[in-house]
Amino acid sequence: MNIKELASTLGEQPKSIRSYLRRTHPRHVDKSRQPWEGLSPELCKEVTAHFNLLRKKQAEKKEQRECQRKVEAKEKLGRKMSKAERIKFELEGRVDIETGELL
Repeated sequence: MNIKELASTLGEQPKSIRSYLRRTHPRHVDKSRQPWEGLSPELCKEVTAHFNLLRKKQAEKKEQRECQRKVEAKEKLGRKMSKAERIKFELEGRVDIETGELL
């Protein structure tokens, strides 16, 4: 398997795969600037595991940010908000301006 095939399988850019391989599997000077050809099944499994873990961590961080956003929205709702703040929250999809309920 080559880099492009692996990248399309993982939904990643070939550049990201090459960067990871350069960091984790440096090649001899003679092979630098040469295409990464014929990746072994073990190496493909390692790269796949790395990028799956990376996606999982990114999803967890996104979920944490979303939870933090909801907490901040609840805190804002706990105190009196100006009409401008309510409109801002409505536009951001955080709160229904009519009912004041958190979405």
